[in-house]
Amino acid sequence: MKPVYIVLTLVIIISLSSYMLSPTNELAEMPGGISDYSNPKAPKTITSKDIKSFSSSFRYADEPQVFTYYDFRAEKQDDGRVEVTWEDYGEELIAEVGPEFLQSLQDIIDKHGLAGYNGVNRVTSGLPYEFGPCHMHAEYESGESINFYMDGEPYSEWMGDFVELFLPEFPGQGKELNLHSDLPISRFYYSHSGMILPQLYSFELEKEGNDYSLRAEFFDYEHFYGDVEFVLEGEENRDILEYIYTRLVDICDTCEIYSWNGFDESDNSVRDGTMFQIIIDFENGEFISAYGNNVFPESFFLAEEELENLLEEIKAFHRELNPPLIKSGVYLNKAKPVAGYLFFDTADRSWRSSPSLAMSYSIGGNFQVEGNRIRLTSQDESVELVFEAQEKDRLKLVSLVCEKEDLKDWWQEGDSYTFMPDESIPGLAEGRACPADEALALAKEEGLVVFEDFLLTAGGEAWEEFCEKVNRGEAARVFSAFYYTLDEEYVDPEVYEIEKDNYPQLYINKLEYEEDVFTIAVRESTESEYEEGQRFKYLKHYSEEMEWAGHVFSYEYFILVNDDGVSLEDIRQSLASSQSDDRIPHFLVYCDLLD
Repeated sequence: MKPVYIVLTLVIIISLSSYMLSPTNELAEMPGGISDYSNPKAPKTITSKDIKSFSSSFRYADEPQVFTYYDFRAEKQDDGRVEVTWEDYGEELIAEVGPEFLQSLQDIIDKHGLAGYNGVNRVTSGLPYEFGPCHMHAEYESGESINFYMDGEPYSEWMGDFVELFLPEFPGQGKELNLHSDLPISRFYYSHSGMILPQLYSFELEKEGNDYSLRAEFFDYEHFYGDVEFVLEGEENRDILEYIYTRLVDICDTCEIYSWNGFDESDNSVRDGTMFQIIIDFENGEFISAYGNNVFPESFFLAEEELENLLEEIKAFHRELNPPLIKSGVYLNKAKPVAGYLFFDTADRSWRSSPSLAMSYSIGGNFQVEGNRIRLTSQDESVELVFEAQEKDRLKLVSLVCEKEDLKDWWQEGDSYTFMPDESIPGLAEGRACPADEALALAKEEGLVVFEDFLLTAGGEAWEEFCEKVNRGEAARVFSAFYYTLDEEYVDPEVYEIEKDNYPQLYINKLEYEEDVFTIAVRESTESEYEEGQRFKYLKHYSEEMEWAGHVFSYEYFILVNDDGVSLEDIRQSLASSQSDDRIPHFLVYCDLLD
């Protein structure tokens, strides 16, 4: 196992404090996850009424189920006049208005109490398109400001008031230019191809009266192996189909796809590249057709992005409605008493291989679930087995690579293996081996104390219970998970290139207290056995304040040491010393940012 101790030093904690506090730290990316970097101390009232500059972006429901993205700005000029801007999907429209425009802006801010949102920076991942983040920023002559970034409110009155204020300053622009936007679409077909498999996809949505049907073809390696054909229809799926239909109509409007009609151009000098075809049929018999081969109509790349976002949502619907037989799995070649077994989970129970699979004689540990397939690879990459689920308790060997002659006779492609029910798959603390991201989810599910890039994110109650037992002199044990990522922005480029493939990492700490002695043992999540434990006499609690970007933050640490009188500064100086004899034995077991 790669050494972990240098990663856990206070020197690293301090050097990464800016990263821990930065909004660029990409946490809570899963659907429904919340990223919250709000400043609760931001003032909620603004004394000044003289706006100097203003910007706002949001999606607003101009009509029921028809959402438009708006990006408005206003800037006060030296002569008192105001320059207003509407950036309409790449086209920047500019107009000049009188100073009364800024007063009207302030009236809207006051009317809806928008200063009360100042400091809010909180968004939810995976919301529908129309609820995507909205933003407003206003600077005042007094130096005060209002700034917020939060989940969209597409039906809110304040958005409507901004639209009504700005749009009249740009006559002849807007949705009225979309000549076909009021014509009901009866069929929408789109295909896209490129140089890699994820760029090969198509979907077709048909509408007849109140009935809808969807057919989509795409590659989805996250949950399924290879290509997917997804057909969705029927009354029970009407809500999903209506949503997809509404999204397509909105993309047609906002990206002006109607203007592409008749586009048919190719650049035959490009051997590969990108191709697309789109056909839109309307209920009145009209249609739009466009084709491009490395030549594209205006606004194509914006539409491409929006359609790919919709495709990701279609993939999510497919995963939800068609979950893979295999949910997760683990291969244990060391943990006792289950040496050499392959485990996997289905929706209703867990399964374990029989010893006849002979895994314990061959390979160890590199395990990956790919939809309904399991890929098992030796650490030296000389052996690779790919199993596919035939039924929930039966796997078939569909691919075999074996470079070791003495092992080739163990397996044959096409062989099927029946697995036994098993209720004893060990938990993460007991030796379950799995990749870092899977281990992170398990750590939270199983109640471990979880730290993500040196910040406590789960399991605080377990840590408090451990400390209470220690204070009473009782024997105690607690398991912690330390999860680390590597952000290119905060790492030397050469170091990043060398180390990027080693991240993310997760280390599991087993901390035990008995008879006035603390023992700490560590293992990487991909290993199943803990290293030999280190013993310490004391568990010291430290706290300190740090200043970053004009703000003061308080941190707390629990560190194992053998000298009750050692200070935080003593530890830090010993780490900076070039003399190994100066090093103070210690081990960081807890770190967090205080409220």
